[in-house]
Amino acid sequence: MNMNKKLLLLCAIVICLGLICIIPQPSPSKADNYHQSKQFYTLTINNNQLDLSNKNLTAFDLEKIIIDTSIVNFSTNTLWPTKMPIGFDPKALLSSGMNPGLNIRNLHDLGIKGGGVGIGIIDQALLLTHNEFSDQIKYYETTNSRYSDSEADYHGTVVASIAVGNNDGVAPEANLYYINDALFNHGYTYDEIACSLSNDISKLIEINKDLSDSEKIRVISISLSLRTVKENCLDKQNLELLDAAITKAEAADIVVLTTDIFDEYGDFGTPIKKLPYTDADDYQNYFPSRTFYNRSIVEKISVPIEGKTVAYYQGDNEYQYVNNGGLSWAVPYIAGLYVLCCEVDPFMNYEKFIDVIEMTSLSLSSSYDNQLFRLDKIIQPEQVILYLLSH
Repeated sequence: MNMNKKLLLLCAIVICLGLICIIPQPSPSKADNYHQSKQFYTLTINNNQLDLSNKNLTAFDLEKIIIDTSIVNFSTNTLWPTKMPIGFDPKALLSSGMNPGLNIRNLHDLGIKGGGVGIGIIDQALLLTHNEFSDQIKYYETTNSRYSDSEADYHGTVVASIAVGNNDGVAPEANLYYINDALFNHGYTYDEIACSLSNDISKLIEINKDLSDSEKIRVISISLSLRTVKENCLDKQNLELLDAAITKAEAADIVVLTTDIFDEYGDFGTPIKKLPYTDADDYQNYFPSRTFYNRSIVEKISVPIEGKTVAYYQGDNEYQYVNNGGLSWAVPYIAGLYVLCCEVDPFMNYEKFIDVIEMTSLSLSSSYDNQLFRLDKIIQPEQVILYLLSH
């Protein structure tokens, strides 16, 4: 290689080394943050939800990670790191979400808490020892036990908490009669569930016969659609059994509430969600649930179902903050309010219940996430009870 070529090669090497020095290189801390962020979201994102429940996050530096409070779920047994995201306050969210909302606690302060009125729930296995509702349980039975579904389940624990929980429930002094139907948590045919539900409802009716007038079961909460079950039954006999059980319940002055109250024939429409960190008692802090808004009916009654703190099946004193609920969470909320109405008005019936809710509801036109919305009938539990007390 001649001298000129050697000089050119040397110059090229020097220039490259100079560029490497001049071009900014990522600092180890930024690289670490990137990898931590990637690992964090890989660990916690599930079905478009940031699920931090029952997770050990102590190894993470979350200071520079943004947590979207509109999708985050976490629990009291989540282990947090020392460095937390700026503006993210799990304790405040848990506290705010624990309030059943819309001034229900004002009714509790007046001593209106369900006062021994009976409520039946048919759902999945319950954590019987949870401090939120263990004292309220007066009867518990597992049906279809061939499925060996005896362990506590997430869903059953939530619905019981919403209905009769000491801190987050609507009617914390109601008497709970609970049937754990194992079919709720396994594959089943519609004929099987129709037959099983008819037996469950009939069992609660039998229990009710031995209760005093002031402690009668006045409502049964079932967080599924009976209309869907009926429409898909192949055996007419199973359909007749279910219809007969519901008719017997109504004759015994027991209202059977299911998610059918939200369909096109029902009285309830758009479920609502509370803005994070805001006052749960102020109806202006609510907006339509994104899950249901596109198929909702705004002129019907709206009830809160999301942004709640509920009993968590992982331990007797564990709770979970959950952003996205469902119609199955609305049913026990409404059932709990019906219990409060029965406490102050023993002659309460479903038609009167709906009439008073509609008379006392409030409308709201606002915007959320740059989208306008309208809610014509946001439920006002305090005003419902105050109306009943004055009429």
